Amino acid sequence: MRRMIEHSFLDDELERNNLELHPNLAREFGYCYDKEYALCLGAIGLVYRLAPLDSLHNLLVKGNLTWHQRVKAALGVASLLEHMHSQNPPCLIRNISAAHIMIDRDGNPILFDLSMVSGGIFCDKRDLVNQYNDGCVGYVDPVTARPGAWSDKSDVFSYGILLLGIISNRVYTEEDYTYNRPFVYEWAWNEYESQKSKMRFGKAKVSLVHPSQESEPFFYPDDAVKLTNLAMHCVNSDPRKRPTMKRILGHLLSLSVVTRHAPIIGAQWFLSRDYAYQLSRSLLKWPRQKFSQFFRCEIPANKGLSGHELNFIGNFQYGRVYRGKFQARTVTVKIWELDVKFYQVYKNQNEVRMLDEILFLQHPRSISHPNLVKLLGYCYEEGKLGVVYDLNPVDTVFNAVMKDSLTWLQRVKIAIGFASLLKFLHAKTPQHLPYVVRNLDAAHIMLDQDYSPVLYDFGWLTGGIFPEWRSKRARLRLVQACYGYHDFVSTRGDEWPAECDGYAFGVVVLGLITKRISVREDPHNPQFVWDPKIPLVSQWALDEYEAAAARASSTGSPPSTFTLVHQSLVEEPGFYASDGIEITRLALECLTPRFLDRPTMKHIVKRLLKLSVIRSHASDLGI
Repeated sequence: MRRMIEHSFLDDELERNNLELHPNLAREFGYCYDKEYALCLGAIGLVYRLAPLDSLHNLLVKGNLTWHQRVKAALGVASLLEHMHSQNPPCLIRNISAAHIMIDRDGNPILFDLSMVSGGIFCDKRDLVNQYNDGCVGYVDPVTARPGAWSDKSDVFSYGILLLGIISNRVYTEEDYTYNRPFVYEWAWNEYESQKSKMRFGKAKVSLVHPSQESEPFFYPDDAVKLTNLAMHCVNSDPRKRPTMKRILGHLLSLSVVTRHAPIIGAQWFLSRDYAYQLSRSLLKWPRQKFSQFFRCEIPANKGLSGHELNFIGNFQYGRVYRGKFQARTVTVKIWELDVKFYQVYKNQNEVRMLDEILFLQHPRSISHPNLVKLLGYCYEEGKLGVVYDLNPVDTVFNAVMKDSLTWLQRVKIAIGFASLLKFLHAKTPQHLPYVVRNLDAAHIMLDQDYSPVLYDFGWLTGGIFPEWRSKRARLRLVQACYGYHDFVSTRGDEWPAECDGYAFGVVVLGLITKRISVREDPHNPQFVWDPKIPLVSQWALDEYEAAAARASSTGSPPSTFTLVHQSLVEEPGFYASDGIEITRLALECLTPRFLDRPTMKHIVKRLLKLSVIRSHASDLGI
């Protein structure tokens, strides 16, 4: 059994083990998780279906591996990494270490730690920086360590260190760290260049294989040279010159010991993937069990965000949002809560939301967009979950509509800014699928001091760097869209197309132009009583349109001048009758029952930019 501290790491390992079937990846048999004591050492643990001989690190320190066992270990790990990196986006381990690889009774290497995994079905972190805490000492790529950005070549570097340890019997230990001794790759560079300098004639054939291995059965001198060169290419200081794991696996399969003694090495299974498939099917038959309350300890009292001067702004789907003070400036503070009225919160769900939001907001594409909130920091301790945004808020769009505190120009500015953001999120990139927010709500849009809309909640965000939401943890699969903004027609089952965001956008626009908003509670009015007989804004708008169409013509042809703009807004500066008609038509098209008939956000932005108010007040609207 392996102890863990962060339950998010436990979740990732359980999900990864459920979906990634490979004979060199440990399969969990059961787990221990007691939420009440989750912050205590040992309160979280995994039990693997594995009969271990010892870790690869310990076996290398003891020198207890034969030559063919070493080659088998190198081949097995390379096969696993090639499998991981073949996904789109590639699945990165990021903390490869000989201590994280167990050798089973048959000599197979089994990777059992995935606490830093990214990519694949999880967040793609290749473009994120400042991830300095990842990786294991002695295996971290120095090129990665400086900016804190990781790529598949970072795993290749770590694999090169692993391969050097396998052939040279050198591993970086705690004693080496204490006495500040050179890393394995630093020793290898110096030794490699030293041996090359002593060879005056012919092509240099340098070998870093430990002398004790040269007398082992199945040892071939040419293999020693090939493995040395391969390891040195893996630890090249230029990541662009490092081979891919696919090429590395190909080189290993061409070794003499592999081609001549495949049954002994077990290489026939790497040449044919039928074995991996059959083994994976057999592993699926093992039952999962839950072990709880292995450990008990006292948890200190919560401190959280009590030191901030907070002013309540309003509610979002799973908590509250406040004004706060940070270094003499006004910021926005969002706090997740377990006790929310209208939405069910499952165990650890808010933790997952917060961690995903942090990853999303740290991504370079997210940082660059003016209508996405900017993250200053976060609180994640002992049940307190919160984030601090670099945003001086005026109010949420929900509150502003309820208070009727917006001018016509401000309403148009919010609509075009919000549409531009959704167009940005829905755009495909060469690496990622479009984002789908799935819980859009006027209460999730904050207005800054210039009345520009800023989206600040992403509790059901999918797509983009979160590539496959269907594979996410089971407790996140039942999506809870926000009241009044849920497209019930298009979200049957597990399908959430981007047009569902378009539906919610149409509801937001209707609220802006009609001064109507669907409400189940008013956090600023304790006397408010919800009347379920009042139709949703979307239903009210469609009913009004059908009634107007019936009045316009006995044939039911749509009225050409139909508008839902509130009469008080018609008299404001910047209002054009043609704009009111076009915005109404656009909002209603977003509510079309058949989502394939709805306009895309790209088309919506294009039509909004043609409004007369945009052309005549572009500078006032910040366009």
